Order: sequence, then C-alpha cells, then structure tokens
Amino acid sequence: MILDHGHNDRPATAEVGAMGADGSADIMGSNLRHDVDVYKFTATETGILGVSISERGANPNLVTIKDLNSSASAVATSGQVSLNVQSGDTIMIQVQGTGRGRGFYHLQLNETTPSPITAYSPSTPTSTTPPTVTTGSNGSQSTDLSSPPASNPAPTSPASSVAETEPNDSFGTANPFSIDDSNHAHLSGSLTSMSDVDDFVVTAPRPGRVSFSVNVDSSPVKLEVFDSSGNLRLTLYSNQATTSNWVSMQRGMTYYVRITPVSAVPTSYTVDITLRPPPHP
Repeated sequence: MILDHGHNDRPATAEVGAMGADGSADIMGSNLRHDVDVYKFTATETGILGVSISERGANPNLVTIKDLNSSASAVATSGQVSLNVQSGDTIMIQVQGTGRGRGFYHLQLNETTPSPITAYSPSTPTSTTPPTVTTGSNGSQSTDLSSPPASNPAPTSPASSVAETEPNDSFGTANPFSIDDSNHAHLSGSLTSMSDVDDFVVTAPRPGRVSFSVNVDSSPVKLEVFDSSGNLRLTLYSNQATTSNWVSMQRGMTYYVRITPVSAVPTSYTVDITLRPPPHP
C-alpha cells in the first residue's frame, strides 16, 4: 500500500512505491481543491498498466498516468484509465483535486501482459468427391448416385451480429464477425470470472474510423482492439466517459476485439460498432 504522507505535490518529492509480486499495487490518499499528490514506481512488466479509481467525499480527482521514459500519458476523472508501459520504465501517477471540499481516493493498479497472437484461420470448405462412373462392355456408362457427393458451398461471410461462443479466449479461437453494408456490427456475450476472456475478429471491409459503444448489465468491462501484429490500438472501459472510443482501420486488414472483466462480479455486455469514412484531408 502506497500512502499519501503530504509534501508530495511535485515529481521531485513524489511518494515512491513498488508493484507487488502479482503485478498490483494500491494507492490511498486525500486532498482538497487544487491539491496535487504525485507518486512514482517502476513498471515490472511490459504490457498494460490499468488504474481503477474509487473516490469518497466532495472532491473528485483528475488522475494522470505518465511513462517518464516514453512520455506517453493517459488521463481520467473517474472509472478506469490504462497505459502501455515497458518493464523497467519509471511511471508517475498524479492525482489532482478538482472539487470544493475534502475528498478521499483509492487507486488500484494492475499490470497485465497481452496474450501472444495466434492468427485466426477460417475453416476450409469440404472438398467434393466425384460420383463413381462405370463403363460397360458395350460402351454404355452408368453413374452410381447411392452416395451423393458432399456439397461444396461457397464460403459465407461472418454475421454482423454475433453472440460469443466458447472457446474464444485467444486470438486463434476468436469469434469472427463482419461489418455490414450499413457500416454496423453488434457483439454480445457474458463474463463469468476474472479469468474469462472473449475475443472477436474482423476484417475491415472498407477504410475508416471504427467507433465502439459498450453497455453492461452489472459490473464494468474493458474493451481492447489489437491489429494483426498484436499492437494495442484502443482501450475503452464501459463506465469511462471518453471521446477516444474509435480506431482507424485499413481495408482488408484483420483486427481483434477483446473483452475482459474489471471485477469478479459476472456480467453480460453488448458492443455496438460503427464504421465511419476517414476524414477528408
């Protein structure tokens, strides 16, 4: 537990803490309006640092995470915020009061490492076996139709409205979906434990900016979008107010959508996806 002892209002006097062996840590403190508390620690894993923000009192806070090695940063006022970090980097977390009274805050930190990518491979259509043709001594031919050949239907595109089916806890077993001609798609599913992971995969039919709207029936979830190389392109929480809920996609490229729980409370979720044309230059 990292505690606010005061006099930690700038990086030079930051409270210094450490991540636990399980890749987690807790920060607790209190502040007044315009009060600033700064904390520092060293990332122990290369992956995603997530911070869950809990508050009590009349003073909401502005929470900023910054990787001092890469200068990457993320900001949130409630819910959760996350940042890609590298093992060994120095991470600064700044908590600034924005209300009129005294407030208390609790930050829960958690480091996660993305699963390695096994590319999704669509199933191969069944091959066709030709019927048996018999030629008689007089040159006549007959065809044996007692066992009709298996049909070889043309491959069909995945549906644009997909309910998750298990197993789909890796990119190699991701549930495929498509973006329809009206530029929409809809995903749904449920998460039953903290270890539950739901992966979906799509091939962009057109270039553009794809936005995601996440809704849940109980506890919050995290949505992440990865490209085919495993690069994280977007992180979005269902209870996070943000304008950065879109990602740019290129026609013909494969993208993975991953849904994971934020708490151990089981929940169902839906994701509405919209593809918009790229902005004009």
